[in-house]
Amino acid sequence: MAASGVMVDFVRHGATEWSSSGRYTGRTDLVLSPIGRCEATAVGERIRCGDYDVVWSSPLLRSVETAVLAGFDPRIDERLAEFDFGDIEGRRWEELSVDVQGSLVDFDSFVAPGGESVVEFKTRVLSWWDDLEPGRHVAFCHGGVIRVVQRHLGADALVATGSVVSLGAPDNSAGRGVPG
Repeated sequence: MAASGVMVDFVRHGATEWSSSGRYTGRTDLVLSPIGRCEATAVGERIRCGDYDVVWSSPLLRSVETAVLAGFDPRIDERLAEFDFGDIEGRRWEELSVDVQGSLVDFDSFVAPGGESVVEFKTRVLSWWDDLEPGRHVAFCHGGVIRVVQRHLGADALVATGSVVSLGAPDNSAGRGVPG
């Protein structure tokens, strides 16, 4: 568990063409759409006054671009990359087999065909979380990453593109969510 005194503003990257069309987007390195660029600029206006000790980002372009457009120069950490959807990357829910849909709904036991397991994903993301030093952080990343930390802290919610979710470990509980 992250050290006591850790607060993180998680920023889900702005919209991409795939996220806007409901495609599973893991490791495909997409840039922001025009809407996503507007979301990134807007989120920057909301959080720029934050006094952050460290600014983090996933290595994927959509997260880095969101951070830069928001006015930050992030430290890249590979552990913040999105889930590897493998063979279902780029597909929509209705294009998936019933078996894959059922496994996705179950979530914790899901293993993407040709990709990553949720167990591997959680281990990767939570190793970043556990390594955080006390202080205020902002992390530009992905919905899956944010969801893993939320679930680790006893919460669970989907996060819209361009949204900010504040989570912390002052008392090892989930913090407030700030709508995007």
